Amino acid sequence: METLPVSTSPVNDNCYNGTPLRNTSSHKRPTLFHGRAWGRWVFDTERLVLVLDGQPVTRGAGAEEYLAFFGKYEIDVELRASSQLLDRIFQARTLGWVDAKCMSDLLCALSDIVDPQAHLCSAGCDKRIEKPGEFLRARIRGEQRRVA
Repeated sequence: METLPVSTSPVNDNCYNGTPLRNTSSHKRPTLFHGRAWGRWVFDTERLVLVLDGQPVTRGAGAEEYLAFFGKYEIDVELRASSQLLDRIFQARTLGWVDAKCMSDLLCALSDIVDPQAHLCSAGCDKRIEKPGEFLRARIRGEQRRVA
C-alpha cells in the first residue's frame, strides 16, 4: 500500500493566525491531500469528510486496505448548496467543545476545500454543485472545474 503524506502541522497556508486571506489572482490555494490538517480538523479524502481530532486508522484488507481518519466529530464536505455549508458550520458551533479557534480553523478548511465564494455563493447568488463527489475529487487532484 502506498504511503500517503499526513500533515501534523496546524499551519494553514490560506489563513494567517486564524484570519482567512483574500483569494487574489496571485494567491494559490493550498494543496489538498489525505491527512491535510487545519488546526484540529483533518481532511479524509477517502471518505470526503473533515474529522475533528482525527487519528489515522487502517481499514480494509489486501487490495482494499486504506488509511482513514476517525475522531470526535465528522463533517461531510460533499456539499451541493450554500445552505448545506451554513448548516455544517452552525451545527459545529453548537458543540460545547468547539471553541473560537476550532471554528476559525473549520472555516479555513471549508474555504480551502470547497472555495464557496467561487462555487456556492458568488455575489450573493446561490450556485449548486451537481456532482459534489466528482467536484471534490477534481479539486484534490488540483484541477479547476467550473460548477454547472
